[in-house]
Order: sequence, then structure tokens, then C-alpha cells
Amino acid sequence: MDYPKVKVCLDTSEDNLIDELYTPCLKWAERFDRGVGYFTTGWLTYNVAGLSDFASRGGKMRLITSPILSTEDTDAIIGAENQDGSAFLRLEAALLENVEILKQEMEADIINAFSWMLYDGIIDMLKELKQSGIKLAVLSNKAQNAVTKLCDIYFDNLLDITFGAREGIAKKPAPDALLECAAIADIALEDIAYIGDSDVDVLTARNAGVDCIAVSWGFRDKGVLIKAGADKIADNIQVLKAELL
Repeated sequence: MDYPKVKVCLDTSEDNLIDELYTPCLKWAERFDRGVGYFTTGWLTYNVAGLSDFASRGGKMRLITSPILSTEDTDAIIGAENQDGSAFLRLEAALLENVEILKQEMEADIINAFSWMLYDGIIDMLKELKQSGIKLAVLSNKAQNAVTKLCDIYFDNLLDITFGAREGIAKKPAPDALLECAAIADIALEDIAYIGDSDVDVLTARNAGVDCIAVSWGFRDKGVLIKAGADKIADNIQVLKAELL
């Protein structure tokens, strides 16, 4: 069998990893090892086309993931237990005990922990916007379950809408998802300010007919944003905040 034809470099904000990487590679592979911080069995559903061929050839898969799993996934693991289930139950108990300790430590100061990872001032600005009555949303091409989980953990109820990839709705830079967000929030397009850090974000806003403020400290540099047609570019939090408040 010939090697699958995939791009040398894939951009997660623009490329469809399932169609352009996982499906062709899984149709060819006999072994798949993956390390990932956040995982749910929903990933298996999205990749069913490639996994069916992978499984039919007796392919072997090994996953190293975060031990924080959904209740459904934990139940599925236990359901695949040996005869008395003791080994799996002991493993689950040990993992959950350690995870609970870590969870308590992180939750004690979750906002400060995440602020360290974000550009300085983002969380404070979101709080001010929220207090001013402005509706806040995250729009991502990542899977919906991942977007919801991460936003729930790290943004501490600051967001009104978390919108990820959904079946039947075209991904960015198509305007469909952004227009759906506007409909859910019951906000007129002329009242929306779309903030992004990539050329895909700029094109998404233009395709939807909404104002866009590009930020220069993120995924793409300023030159790429200008080339994409960004009308406004914020080089720091103060400039962005002045545009929004």
C-alpha cells in the first residue's frame, strides 16, 4: 500500500485534521500511538472512517491521556474489565485520588493560574466587559466538547456562549458559525466585535459582515493580519480595551 498523501505542515486553525491527517493515515497504519492532554471518546466518533479500516486490519492503538475523563468514558473503561474487574477498579481509584488532589489545588486559585498562561490582563478585561453587560463568546474550529470543557474550567463562567465545531455548520472562515452565535445571543451583526489573532479570524468576520479587531500578540504576526484585510489591529490589551469599552 502506498503511503498516505498528507501535508508536511498542518495548521489547526485552517486545516481539517480529521480529513487531511487522521483518516488517510489511519486507513494505512497498523499502529497508532498518541499522547494528548484532553481526550474523550467523541474523537473516535469523528474518526470512524479511518478507524474502521484501521480496526479491520487488526491495528493496535495506544493512548496516553489526561486521567480526567467523562463519566461515560470511565464507565466504558470499567465495562471492558477483566473477569472480576478488580484491576480496573484499583486503577480508577488510584487515578481519581491523585486527580482530586490536583483538582482541589488548581480550583483554589484557577483564575490566577490561567492568567499566568494568558496574555497579562485578558481575564481582568473579560470581567470588566461582563460587568458592563457585554455578552461574551468563544468561537473555535475545535471540537465542541473540548471547547465547552476548557472554557468551563478556565474562564470561570465569564462566557455566555462557547461554540465549537458542530455537525452541519461550516467552520471558519465560513460565516455560518459566527452567524449562528449571533442568533443564539440575539445580537444584531452591527453590534458585534469579533476579536481574533489569525487571518482566518479576519476572513470570518469579513464574511459575516461584522467588525473585527485583530490582536498582534497571538497566533499570526501583524503582517499576516494586515494582508488578510484587518481594519483594526490592537498591539496590547489597553488598545483592545479602549475599542471595546
